[in-house]
Amino acid sequence: MSARFLVPHVLVTLLVVACDSATAPTVSMHLLAPSSPTYAAITSSSPNQAGSCSFDRGTTTCVTTEQYTETSSHVEYSGCLAGPPPDFRTGSRARTFSDSWQVTITTTTLYRGRSDRSYDTSSSTSRLLLSSVLVSDVCEPI
Repeated sequence: MSARFLVPHVLVTLLVVACDSATAPTVSMHLLAPSSPTYAAITSSSPNQAGSCSFDRGTTTCVTTEQYTETSSHVEYSGCLAGPPPDFRTGSRARTFSDSWQVTITTTTLYRGRSDRSYDTSSSTSRLLLSSVLVSDVCEPI
């Protein structure tokens, strides 16, 4: 849904509900492209390293974990009342937040016996929001 459609839709919703104060910014959230990641920690293994590899029933299983911090931003749109009292006018609010994420990539590799020949690899990625800081809050009359 485009922002052009959301803003009028939000305003109609606000007028129907007859709000007399600013509303919470829960109408829309757009993620922007993340900036380059900052690597926090990297640990890895291969079948010849001890630690995160195990041997069971003819298969060596090794787990590699990579963690880094990533930053991005998002904008939340809502309605607001703009202008000085008592001349309030219907407005559109845009709040910009700076987000910090911890990204963890876990890779599991299976090897035949104790050799270096892998036959299966799978990975999973998880993201944990560390912080979301309000950077900008703008209410403009429509």
